[in-house]
Amino acid sequence: MRKETEVNIGDIYNRWTITSKVYYKTFPNGSKAKFVDCICECGTEKSQRLGALTDPKTPSLSCGCLRKEAMVKLRKPVPIGSRFGRLTVIGELLRVNKRSVVEVVCECSPLSFYVRLEGLKSGTSKSCGCLQKDIVSEVATTHGMSKTSAYGSWQKLRYRCDSPKDPRWERYGGRGISYPAQWNVFENFWEDMAEGWYEGADIDRIDFDGNYSKENCRWVDRDVGNHNKSKPEDCTSSYKGVYYDKQRDKWTARLNRNGIIHLQKRFDTEYEAALAYDDASEEHYGDRPNKTQKGAIP
Repeated sequence: MRKETEVNIGDIYNRWTITSKVYYKTFPNGSKAKFVDCICECGTEKSQRLGALTDPKTPSLSCGCLRKEAMVKLRKPVPIGSRFGRLTVIGELLRVNKRSVVEVVCECSPLSFYVRLEGLKSGTSKSCGCLQKDIVSEVATTHGMSKTSAYGSWQKLRYRCDSPKDPRWERYGGRGISYPAQWNVFENFWEDMAEGWYEGADIDRIDFDGNYSKENCRWVDRDVGNHNKSKPEDCTSSYKGVYYDKQRDKWTARLNRNGIIHLQKRFDTEYEAALAYDDASEEHYGDRPNKTQKGAIP
C-alpha cells in the first residue's frame, strides 16, 4: 500500500495551496477518505482528496483553470505568414464543424489545405505528410541498398528462420536453421557477405543442413540456390533428386537446370538412381549432393 504523504497548511501542490489540516469524509457506503481544503491560484476554493494532490503519477493540477488557459491559447489566431515545421499559414482562422482550422501550404507544394489550429500549435501537424515520408525513406536507405537483391536476400533469410508464418519455415527455422545474432542488422550482414555479390544473386548455404554464416554462405544464381536446397520432407526417397515411380515400380532420377532436363531416367534400385543423379549434378553444378562414390558399382 502506498504511504500517504504528510502535508501541512501552506504546502503547495501545482496550483493548489493547502488551507486546512487533514480531515476525514465519510461516504454513503461507509468508506472514509482523507481530505484537505485548498485554494487554487485563480482564487477558487475547493475541498480536495489528499491522494489526488499527492499522487506522483496523475496529481490534480488545478481547479480546471489550467486546462481552460491552454485551450484559450490554442484558439488564439496565428498571424498569416507564420511557419510551423514545413507549413506556412496563408488564411484567417475559421470554425468548421466546431473546430478551429487555418489554411496552410506545405513547402513541397503550392496547393493549400486546412489543418486544425490545435494540431498546428501543439506540433502534431508539421507538413502535408511529406515529412514522415522523407523520414521513412531516410531510415530505409541509410545504407543505400534497400532495393537490391542483397537486401532482399537478407530479409528473406531472417524471416524464414524466425517466423512460423513463412511458408518455408519448416525447412528452415522449424528444423533449427539459424543465423548469427549480429546479422539482425543489415550493415553487419553486408560486412560479412559483400564479397562476391552481384545484382540478382541469391544467398545460398553451401551445406544445406548447416546454419547461415559467413563460412557457410555464398552468392549464387537462383538456379544454383534452388538446386542446393534440401530435398522435400515428403520425398519418397532418402536421396536427393530421386523418387519412386509406383506405377512402374522403378526409381527415377531427375535433374534440370534453367528449365532444361539433363537427366530423367528410371533404375531398378534406389542407389543406382542416386548415383546417376550425383554424376549429372557433378557435371552441371560441380557437386555430389548424395555423396555417392563416382563409378561405384551398385
